[in-house]
Amino acid sequence: MPAGVVTPPVSVLPPNIIKTPLPGLVYNPVVGSADWLAQQEANWQKMSPETRAHLTRQQAAAVAAAQRAKERADRDKLMRANQQRQQGEHARMQRENAEKKRLQDAQIAQKRAFNLQQSQKQQQRQASAAKQRLQAQDRLKLQRRNEQAAKNKTIADTRTRNAATARNNFIQQRNAAALAKTKAANLTNTNRQRRNQGLVGAQQYFNQQGVSGGQYLPQIQAEVNRIMSGLDPGQAVNPTMLENVGEDVYNKAQSAARNTAMGQVNPLFTTGFEQQLIPDTAAKGAIDKIQQEQFGEAQTYIDNLLKRGTITQPGYDKALQNLKGQTGTVNLQLGDIAKNVLAGGRQQLTDIGNQARTAASGLSLGQKFNPTTFNQQRINALKSFQDTIDPGIRTQVQGPLFDTSKLANIAGMATGAQNTAFDPYALNNTARPTAPQFDQSVMRSVF
Repeated sequence: MPAGVVTPPVSVLPPNIIKTPLPGLVYNPVVGSADWLAQQEANWQKMSPETRAHLTRQQAAAVAAAQRAKERADRDKLMRANQQRQQGEHARMQRENAEKKRLQDAQIAQKRAFNLQQSQKQQQRQASAAKQRLQAQDRLKLQRRNEQAAKNKTIADTRTRNAATARNNFIQQRNAAALAKTKAANLTNTNRQRRNQGLVGAQQYFNQQGVSGGQYLPQIQAEVNRIMSGLDPGQAVNPTMLENVGEDVYNKAQSAARNTAMGQVNPLFTTGFEQQLIPDTAAKGAIDKIQQEQFGEAQTYIDNLLKRGTITQPGYDKALQNLKGQTGTVNLQLGDIAKNVLAGGRQQLTDIGNQARTAASGLSLGQKFNPTTFNQQRINALKSFQDTIDPGIRTQVQGPLFDTSKLANIAGMATGAQNTAFDPYALNNTARPTAPQFDQSVMRSVF
């Protein structure tokens, strides 16, 4: 060991490295001496950490390998001891098995001898049973041959009878087919004749109604075919089945004609057409005109009072105000009268529509129907009525509608004390009649 080098503690080195020379180094001191340990420590310090870790792992692996080798040796020793015990046990079991086999072989030999004896007895019994079966089979074969012979004879007899029956059936079927053919031909002829009779009868019915039956022959034929299509196979046509064909087809054709006519009428006279052609406003012009005329006559009355000086301008204005206040009542009276007049005009249009519908619904087959005739009647009636609205309202207006009996008093009250009571009949220099010529209360009660 070099001078001046201090030996490090042994514990500094890993336990597995202390007594193991490091690889690649030459050691002069004796292994395990203090100098050796010091040199070992110095060499260890010079190594890199990776080398130290590698050597540590190598030494640990060597120690682990030695430990495993020792464990394997211990296991091998224990295994050999177990094998020896197993071999002894195996030898004992072989001896026991040999003894068991000897006893089993003896039992098997004894059983075989017994089975052989039983087999011989069984063979004897089987031979006897086989002999009995053969005898029974022979008897059965003989019985079957006899039965087959009897069956063959029965079949031959049956075939002979069947052949005779088949010949008879063939003859009967041939005769039946010929008879059915004859019946079918007769049925066809009968149905054809009755069909023709039905067609002729139906056309005659049309002719009796004044309509050419040939014109509706396709419809007649279709109805007859429909009835005959419901017949069961082989069923003859009953004459009563076709006796009403003419009437049925006639009624259907007539209903179709009426429906067509009604379809032409309905668009001309729809629901509420009267109200559309003659609305409530149709009388407005006549009402306004009559109201203005009546108002003008009443106003002329107070104009004359003012001209004569019977009333002053304030009195005139008050009387005119009263007169204008009556306009609403007069319009209501004229409106009620106009409603009656308009209702009469609408009723005329309704009557024309009803006449058109009655003519369409009562149309006879073959009869011509022209809806334009009723349409023209509607146009003419509407035009004629429009010309009579004003006269119609005037006819129902009885006397003056504006009440002038109190206008003089109303005007006098507004004028003052300088005015005297005024007699309306003085305007025309006529004497007052002993009885009133017109009772306003009666007029108001009417309206």
